[in-house]
Amino acid sequence: MSSMIGLHYATILPAIAYLLLALTILLLAVGREAAAKRTFMVSLLLVVLGWIPYIAAFVSLDFSLDEVARNASNDLSLYLRIGAAWSGGGGSLYLFSAFLSLAILLQTKLNKGLNRFAMMVFALLVLASMSTAILMGAFGTGPVDRGGLGINPLLKNYWVVPHPTSTFLGYSFILVGSLALALGYKSGFSTQLLGLAFLTFGLVFGGMWSYETFGWGGYWAWDPVETSQLSVWLAAVASIHMIGPLKDLRRGFAAYAASSVFLALYVTRSGVSPLHSFAAESFAAVILLAASLILMIVSILLFSDGIGALIDELQSNLRQPTQPPRVTGFGKLSTMLLIIGSSSIAIAALIVYSSLFTPSLLKLLGFNTQPPSFEQGVRFYNTLMMPLALASLYAVAGYYLSVWAGRKAVYAFFITLTVALSIIGLATIRGTLVVSPLSDKATNLASAILLAGGSISSSTLLTMALWKTYSVIRGRAAKGVYTLRIILEKLVHASMLMILVSVALSGSYAYNRGYAEEVFVPLGGEANVMGVTISYEGFDYETHQGSIDLKNNLDENILLYTAREALKLIDEDIASAVREYRLASIESQSNQAIRTLLQASTSISEYIGVFDSTVGLADLTVVDVRTGANRLWIQDREASIQLVNTGLEVAVDPRLDSETGRIEGGVVSIVFYPEKLVVHGLDSPLKLDSYSYLYIKFKEPVEIILGNITVKIGEATVYPAENNSSIEGVAAAGSTVFRGAALKVTSGLISLDSVDVELPYQLDRGQFLYFMVYKGQAEVLADVLSSSISGLLESGVVSRATGEDIESFKVPRKAPSGVSLRLYMAVDGEPVEADLRFEANGEAIGIHGLVIDTVIMRKGLSHVYISVQAPMVKGHFGEYHELMIYYLNKAMNTLSPEEYLALASIMAAGYNVASIRSSPSIERSALLVERATLDLYLLSEGFHEETSAAANGIMLTVKIVPGTPILWLTGLLAGTFLFFMSLLHIYTILRKSAEWSSGTWARATP
Repeated sequence: MSSMIGLHYATILPAIAYLLLALTILLLAVGREAAAKRTFMVSLLLVVLGWIPYIAAFVSLDFSLDEVARNASNDLSLYLRIGAAWSGGGGSLYLFSAFLSLAILLQTKLNKGLNRFAMMVFALLVLASMSTAILMGAFGTGPVDRGGLGINPLLKNYWVVPHPTSTFLGYSFILVGSLALALGYKSGFSTQLLGLAFLTFGLVFGGMWSYETFGWGGYWAWDPVETSQLSVWLAAVASIHMIGPLKDLRRGFAAYAASSVFLALYVTRSGVSPLHSFAAESFAAVILLAASLILMIVSILLFSDGIGALIDELQSNLRQPTQPPRVTGFGKLSTMLLIIGSSSIAIAALIVYSSLFTPSLLKLLGFNTQPPSFEQGVRFYNTLMMPLALASLYAVAGYYLSVWAGRKAVYAFFITLTVALSIIGLATIRGTLVVSPLSDKATNLASAILLAGGSISSSTLLTMALWKTYSVIRGRAAKGVYTLRIILEKLVHASMLMILVSVALSGSYAYNRGYAEEVFVPLGGEANVMGVTISYEGFDYETHQGSIDLKNNLDENILLYTAREALKLIDEDIASAVREYRLASIESQSNQAIRTLLQASTSISEYIGVFDSTVGLADLTVVDVRTGANRLWIQDREASIQLVNTGLEVAVDPRLDSETGRIEGGVVSIVFYPEKLVVHGLDSPLKLDSYSYLYIKFKEPVEIILGNITVKIGEATVYPAENNSSIEGVAAAGSTVFRGAALKVTSGLISLDSVDVELPYQLDRGQFLYFMVYKGQAEVLADVLSSSISGLLESGVVSRATGEDIESFKVPRKAPSGVSLRLYMAVDGEPVEADLRFEANGEAIGIHGLVIDTVIMRKGLSHVYISVQAPMVKGHFGEYHELMIYYLNKAMNTLSPEEYLALASIMAAGYNVASIRSSPSIERSALLVERATLDLYLLSEGFHEETSAAANGIMLTVKIVPGTPILWLTGLLAGTFLFFMSLLHIYTILRKSAEWSSGTWARATP
């Protein structure tokens, strides 16, 4: 059930707010502005206050709310339950709506109110955001007696609170501030700046989360979701820098920044991201893209107006009666540097935006396009961004230096910087200076230039900031808010440039997996890699407390259908095989032929000596299997066979149904493996390979005796004993001698203890299976027969587990939520722990439940980055991580057999999700999952910690990543400086407002 009115306490305040927002728009439409203003303020407060009961539903685990059921479970801590509130598509958009409302309330306070049109715009904005939240299920309700599915495994992390909240705060305040600027409210700058501070924290937190979680050492991969966040950040920075002579373009860039926010929200929910696969495209996501498109059109119109105004200003200045004509303001060096720096950021923002918007729009229209990412993204973005970054290095430091010390100081700085970069660039090109050994010269050149240029420019800015601070302390400069803002501006720009420096230093090492080295560390042992000594001291497997409800929360999708079809195959194929084997086992006791063949297969298999057959007339033919042609054909030749030191095997070949390929039975033959095979009567040199064989047909069978076994040979073939090999038959004295050959008796008779069995001997399906198990050549069936699953198959449990339809499929309602593997290690003598997790809900919904862990230790200005891999175990059909095996082992003790079988098949389907989605048919997918399910059952049933893979050792991936400690520090400093700078702007506006007004809210005109 999905309803938001009157059915759940968490929906009441949002429902009232939604209605009041609609009422606000209606009141504005009919000219009731005063009433609309009061209604709008109340609606915004209700949207924000509505989060209290909404969060309460997650904290109390009220699973009757759909978002709680889909994103929470009873094993979550209070912290993660709160984070789960915005882990789903609907909840995250409701969070965005609440932050949007806060930002509008702040903007209204800064403006001392909003005019009619601005109020209409902001009311529509919140109403649209709430509508997308509703469409994505933020307020849907369902059965009260269900459990929870649990949070996305990758989101079960302490970063789930700081990263999304700071990102959505950034989006909200940038959006509101940008629209305020586009509407003509200059105070929107402060709101936009506050949003930029929040988004800076969001980007840093996201990079740290990726760095710690994914296990490959990277913090940035130009993933579309990452790139979309950067697009918003760049657009906001570009809008903020549209000052001075570019002020006429500010409104256009502000609308563009607002458009980028909706584009980022769309990209996150469109399913285009390989790393952020938390949502798929929906109608609500399309609304977000439509909003982005509308605002982009508005931006273009405002740009057009701004460019027209800028041209008019230029023409007016050129007409001034000065000789020679001078463009007012543009002649200043500081102004030119401001234009260069602002333009560089603006171009970068447009590049990133267009690289996301164009593929997103084309994909919506049905074209198979993707934004550049990973290797493609590195080549695309890095190539285009490098010249812009270099221009910014010159412009930013040069601008502040020109204001502080004048034109000559700027020229001296430019000359020094250019000489330094030229020397470093030449050294890099010649190979004297290498920043990243595994990267090409272009990457090394870019890294070296950014390292040097960024260090010089940021040091210059930092020196100016410190000097200004010193001057204030010494009384040489005026104290006050304005001076503090100037200092913070320089610190913000210095820290931003240091981010470039640390990215240049660390980026190649973090992204390139070639810098990593794999090492296996046995339990109780140690390994030395990259100058680091790592020891593995112990481990503990743990089961998570709590359960998840798969029955009521899994969608009826391809994974669930495939899992059920796989169980049906097990019930049909394996169950029938077990029954036929059991019957054949009983029948074999009275079948003398079978008993004789079994006895022969267990008799002495190696016969030492020379064994000659009797002589008989034979036809000898060499057959080419590719063409069917006979390369040699000899008729009615007296022939005999000699075996020297031979092995004997009772071989069984399957007999297959020509249409289905199903095993119908088998054919028994005798195969000799002599050290030397002599065919008397054949005196031709021969070469036999995988595509040819020698066929011998005797007119009357010849006889050869090996101990108590007599074999009469009617027809036989000679071929290479080893697959994909060839043998040479050497002609000598009327015979041909083979070494490395096999002689297969396809027609004849075997006699043992006076019992004769004619060859070939035909076996039915049960006899074939029994024979293969007896010979140790049917390992899967043998393991099934010795496992408890055979009893489940024979008793009909597997059939009951599949149910009559998907609704009656015995999916468990209280499955264990997951397990952990805690590894105890030491790095250079310092004890560390790594926690690997398996979350069953992740495997069940097809995003995988395994979450590996990393150990990151600081070493100077570098990190020792250790990725701890899950121990792997091999089954009959595939390889699986041991945490899933341990999980199913524990589930076997808590679930009914029917529920356990359903769970195992669901885990098998989730583990093979990529193959299932690319499979041409569900039948082929079901066969794959059938085999994986059998593997998982057998492996989990036989799991013991003492003999586990973890008890053997662990596989680690180690790399040294330089510069990342600097990156995180400077990123956090940049966000902090921006935050305080925005607070200063807000304080200044509020102080002036208090001075200029009586303190009552009045109607404000932009």
